[in-house]
Amino acid sequence: MVIKDLKIEAFRGVLDLKLENLGEINILAGINNSGKTSVLEAIRLLESPLDVFNAVRVSRQREYPGPFFAIRGRHGYLESFINMFNLSEDGVNVIALSGRTNGHEFSLKFEGSIEKRLIEIEENKKKLKDREIYNIETSEMITGEVDSFSGEIQYVEDGKEYKENVSFSQLDNLSEDKSKKRSVNIVYLSPISHIFWGEPLFKTIKEGFKSEIVKLLRIFDPQIKGFEVIKDIPYIEHEALRPMPLSTYGDGLKKVLLFATSIIQAKDGILLIDEIETAIHISAFKKIFDWFVRSCRDYNVQVFGATHSQEAIDAILNSSKNNKQLIYEDDPLRIITLKKQTNKTFARILTGKEALKSRNEFDMELR
Repeated sequence: MVIKDLKIEAFRGVLDLKLENLGEINILAGINNSGKTSVLEAIRLLESPLDVFNAVRVSRQREYPGPFFAIRGRHGYLESFINMFNLSEDGVNVIALSGRTNGHEFSLKFEGSIEKRLIEIEENKKKLKDREIYNIETSEMITGEVDSFSGEIQYVEDGKEYKENVSFSQLDNLSEDKSKKRSVNIVYLSPISHIFWGEPLFKTIKEGFKSEIVKLLRIFDPQIKGFEVIKDIPYIEHEALRPMPLSTYGDGLKKVLLFATSIIQAKDGILLIDEIETAIHISAFKKIFDWFVRSCRDYNVQVFGATHSQEAIDAILNSSKNNKQLIYEDDPLRIITLKKQTNKTFARILTGKEALKSRNEFDMELR
């Protein structure tokens, strides 16, 4: 699936944002708090649009890794969930987006309100103890009254409507509902995913894709013969070197490995990368952009990456300008600059060719 057009009518303060003529590689730019990460989150809602567990997971992806349910120092997941909504004129919490893919039209809407729910005091205490939730107000524990979200999810695809009633409180156990319709395969890389590169690598190997990883690594460096994992440590087999631990290689190869496993996991779907300049160093990205685009094409993966770094955008543009097939004949790149105003979020969308020309001729600021 490739998203051609996307409209975010209401999500986390983003209002009436229109993204049209999207490409294979879409770089979201803009100053801090312009809505870049919010766009990534809105797209991730499409992974399993009728599953509230997926929505709650999206609401918490900005937070540090840890148990899914609330722990000390983190928001409760109900609060995180509510923070994704915009408040309509009639006081209803709303999330709304719609768009067009290469084969379908879709819309997704969440509506609901916060209500008080009574709960048995002993049951309340037991849930608090079992889940070790520390951030529920003391008054709630005493009275047995907790905040609860009550509403509806509506998903429409090609005119066919699906609805799901939703009601849960901070104390309810949520789990993924595998029976819900999964719309698109989506992989998300957070600003700190590169620290935990081992988990996606081992997962991809266990799923039988080791040869696919080697294939992508050989595009980056044809002398790479393969790799082995010995006692949870990856060793690279190289024609010019004896097998060496991955830790002895430079930053570029490590990030290529992270991207390779992510691209394989996102096959026929979407790869979301938040703070792309953190996920991979700028100097390394200059070297691998051509590899990255070709690999995404091989696996039919559409990319949305966010950055507030002009240096990162320049690295992408300058690495791609030497490949005329990519930048001129079959331009996969879009540079999308977001700007927020009171009642609307605007987007300036340039192709790679247009963005490169603007930088070279007018030194135009693209972030």
